[in-house]
Parts: sequence; C-alpha cells; structure tokens
Amino acid sequence: MKAIESSVWLRRLARGEQGQALVEFALVTPLLLILLLGMVEFGRAWNTYQTVTDAAREGARVAAVNSKQNIPIDEVYHAVRRALAAAHLDSTAATITAPGYNLLPTDDNEATTVTVTYPYSFTFLRPFLRWTTEQATLSLVTTVVMRNER
Repeated sequence: MKAIESSVWLRRLARGEQGQALVEFALVTPLLLILLLGMVEFGRAWNTYQTVTDAAREGARVAAVNSKQNIPIDEVYHAVRRALAAAHLDSTAATITAPGYNLLPTDDNEATTVTVTYPYSFTFLRPFLRWTTEQATLSLVTTVVMRNER
C-alpha cells in the first residue's frame, strides 16, 4: 500500500507547478533589478546635467551683467565653479570654455557663450557597462548663450 501511495505522490509532484513560480522569479529578478538600477542611474545623470546647466547659466549671467565693466574672464570661471561646488560636484573636474580673450565683450549686440563639460561616472551600472564598453563615464556638455545687458 505504501508503494502505491508513494508512486501517486511522485506523479503529483511531477505534475505540480509549485516550483515553476520560483524558477520564473529567479529568471526575471536580475532583469528587473538591472532595469531599476538603470532608472536610478539615469535620474542621477539627469540631476547632474541639470546642475551643470545651472552652473553654466550662472557663469553666463555674471558675464552678461558685467559686460560693461570689462571684468576678467576668471570671474566667470569662479561663478561656474562656485555653483558646481554648492551642488557637491567636483568643480575641478569641469572644463569651462568662455570667450577666448582676457576681458569679456563690451558690445551690446554680442552674446556671451559659456560651455561647461563635466564627466559623469556611472556608479551602479559600472559592472554591466564594462561588459559592453571599456569606459563607464559619460561626458555631459552644456552651452548657455546669454545676451549682454545694456
């Protein structure tokens, strides 16, 4: 009688679907985790880009407001670096490009252009990106053009 009961139990176990959900969960979980980490990483990169854009806007504003005083271009660089440091970003990593002369333009019809390039390093997705490419950094570039104040 016990042999018959054990064979019935084995047949039920073979037909049962209790382990199927566990296997599906084990297959889908890594994909969902990578998707979730990708969304978090994209949010961090977008926040950094917005901060770099705001810093470039600060520099362009300093240049546009003070265009009549012929301030040194270093004032623009300092304004951008202050804005980056206030957002807890490494201000020394930024590459700032402004007009290529020592003093800012004084013509009212001219516009001041400030470009800031900032390297963004992926944190959570770095191991996955190394499978596809050697670098796990992204160069965030923003350009702000502001008309000089009269």
